[in-house]
Amino acid sequence: IDSYQEFSIDSDGFVKDETNIKIAYCLIELDRIKDAINLLNEIIEAYPYRAEAHLLMARILLDQNEDQVAKEHLDVANKVWENADSVYAYAQETRRLLEEL
Repeated sequence: IDSYQEFSIDSDGFVKDETNIKIAYCLIELDRIKDAINLLNEIIEAYPYRAEAHLLMARILLDQNEDQVAKEHLDVANKVWENADSVYAYAQETRRLLEEL
């Protein structure tokens, strides 16, 4: 997390956005879910169509049995990835989770 944060200080918006996504993954792995949610909310507020952030948020919400809110995030991600290649893993996961709901 420290390395990603250090890198993002000197980077432009897109790269900072990408490093924040990586930090969110780290926070989830460290079971710092509240921190991950806060960071993902910041990302989504700044970049409303950042599909990977919506997918990560949906994963967390599904684990917390917040299916309806998770579906809203999955809908956004699915809309962004609607024309993605059929082999694109994030799009596949998003579609699978939507079908399961």
